[in-house]
Amino acid sequence: VTVGLDTNWTPLLSSQASVSYQHTNVDQSTPPVVKAGVNTWGGSASAVYKSQLNQYRAVISRFVTPSGGGGVYLNDQAQLQYIQEVTERLTFTAAMIWLKSRQLPFDLYGLDRTYSQTALDFKYMIRPTWFVQGGYQYSWQKYTQAPEASNNRIFIRVGYQGLPPQR
Repeated sequence: VTVGLDTNWTPLLSSQASVSYQHTNVDQSTPPVVKAGVNTWGGSASAVYKSQLNQYRAVISRFVTPSGGGGVYLNDQAQLQYIQEVTERLTFTAAMIWLKSRQLPFDLYGLDRTYSQTALDFKYMIRPTWFVQGGYQYSWQKYTQAPEASNNRIFIRVGYQGLPPQR
């Protein structure tokens, strides 16, 4: 069951909210044997503010998702994003995501994890449809029964981007 609400408060500010409820029967016959019923809730709240030169976006959510191994996970997540149009052709973006994932009904295999990623980049439009982009990303994760890991990435890429809708 899911209930949601989308609102445009002003031409510059919008928000979205939803709440869901889910019941899942977990019936695992291979060791360790698990037979359980799980009642859980999820939902999200987000807000976007757009001005002429920048945009702010925030999302807080909790979702129930299936895994590739046949389990069910509860994912708590927070996202922040800031976009600044420095010039007509140059855009700066800063973004962060944090995720905590827990197996339901409990962590059978030590696969619960916490994950975060931060990214900073500049994108320059060389032509109306071609761009060069460069930036930095930092990723970190920790599984319940494993050491934590992190990664730093510096990148430069050239790409094609279609034109925005014409008004």
